[in-house]
Amino acid sequence: QTAHTRCVGSSSLLPAMHRTVHGQPSPIKYMASHHRSNIWLACLVPNGTRPQQVKAPTKIMNYYVYVLKSEKDNKFYIGYTANLKKRIKEHFEGKVKSTSCRRPLKVIFYEVYPNQKDALRREDYLKTSKGKTTLRSMLREYLSKIRN
Repeated sequence: QTAHTRCVGSSSLLPAMHRTVHGQPSPIKYMASHHRSNIWLACLVPNGTRPQQVKAPTKIMNYYVYVLKSEKDNKFYIGYTANLKKRIKEHFEGKVKSTSCRRPLKVIFYEVYPNQKDALRREDYLKTSKGKTTLRSMLREYLSKIRN
């Protein structure tokens, strides 16, 4: 008699997990798949019962703070988004009013935050003069190479 267990963790770690059944080590096969932001995990137990799918209790959302550098005027654009690929594509295609006339653009930096408020706070900070100084300090080597 084996109980189903809720699977939590990275899918790359799941195959290494084992469980003891009646005092004997018994590997449990795990399957994992990603569908957009929801993670679905299924556990197969050794006694051949059907796998049960368990939906992760919360959506995994990431928020991004990113920095673009205009190759036209050499200035930074600092932004925030929940969908980095989509937002960068909009910038590159000229669909963002504030950067459309500053193209071509290059992504030079981004950070990932699990909390929206933290990401917005970081974006606001990087837009201050002290934040821009910090950014230039963090990217000192990169920025010195492109100047030469």
